[in-house]
Amino acid sequence: MNYLFFDIECACHIGGIAKICSFGYVLCDSDFNVIEKKDILINPVSAFSREFFEDGAEFFAYPAEQFYAQPAFDTAYSEIRRLLTDQSNILIGHAAACDTAYLSQNISDYGLEHFDFTYLDTQKMHAFFTSESRLALEKLCEIYGVTPLRAHKSDDDAEMTLFVTKSIVEKYGLTPEEMLKNKSLIGVCHGGAVHDNLISAFPLADAMLLTPAEKILFRKYLSETVTAEREVPGVTGVKFIFDEAYEHRSFSKALYVTDLIRKCGGKYTVSSLDADVFVFCSDKTPRGVRYRSAVNKNKPVISLFSLLSRLETDKSRFAGAIDTDAIFGSTEESKDWYMYYHKHFALKSTQN
Repeated sequence: MNYLFFDIECACHIGGIAKICSFGYVLCDSDFNVIEKKDILINPVSAFSREFFEDGAEFFAYPAEQFYAQPAFDTAYSEIRRLLTDQSNILIGHAAACDTAYLSQNISDYGLEHFDFTYLDTQKMHAFFTSESRLALEKLCEIYGVTPLRAHKSDDDAEMTLFVTKSIVEKYGLTPEEMLKNKSLIGVCHGGAVHDNLISAFPLADAMLLTPAEKILFRKYLSETVTAEREVPGVTGVKFIFDEAYEHRSFSKALYVTDLIRKCGGKYTVSSLDADVFVFCSDKTPRGVRYRSAVNKNKPVISLFSLLSRLETDKSRFAGAIDTDAIFGSTEESKDWYMYYHKHFALKSTQN
């Protein structure tokens, strides 16, 4: 097997769509000898966001004019698809769920055909062996003694990912082939949706963060139909919204409560304009855009404890772990990918 390390950079985010401007990769053999390194530059057909500049220095490795001189994403699509679907390649990225979500968004944006692939992630590799989660690539380079290359230059980021992976393999003695057997280390893109370490139950003490990949799944889940199992006063027919921090930083918990709400005939919304009730989820004074919107519109503001009481449950239910995929896959529209993931990955995987 060969290993294909990949990285994606985006010019900006418009209407929720990240505009890809480069796809970089490094292909190597199973001994980590480099076969090919390439940065595929792409015209994002959009402006570059000002947020991608740091202290007056350019964030990207190339001037904007060099990106604009390249073909758009639909031209690069075939080569990217060939690389990611080559069955002789094991795909490895860093924080790859985000890049995979961006790729899926651009494929949809251009009306192209989605394709399926599975990948490993160096963030997850390091977390598996050390319990240090969601570290930046630059931090992993520091930890494993890898000399940093040019950050945000896609092929250099891919090469740094290669060196980090090689160091992890040498230190812990597991090859990428062996890591693929552990479901906590893989992500899957299937039918345009990104399923990244969701089947494995997330410990609630670890409060899963809402990443771009999970955000796509969450919005999709909210748009799909859930059959109410019972009616509950104060929940049935009511639209709830949590404070932003809870939804983002404790997403697995927020998803669990959202599922209870929907099974009781209520709804969850991410729009302050649609919400009937604002739920604050910490002991601190409520704050944020959603809270201010609720106050300005004289909408009820309740605590998470109060909501759980209406749902006839309490925080003791958070003592276990949440299988977020079981929730995402509970609707009729999503059963296909849920069964696909279980069939091809969950049953073959090992627990850590």
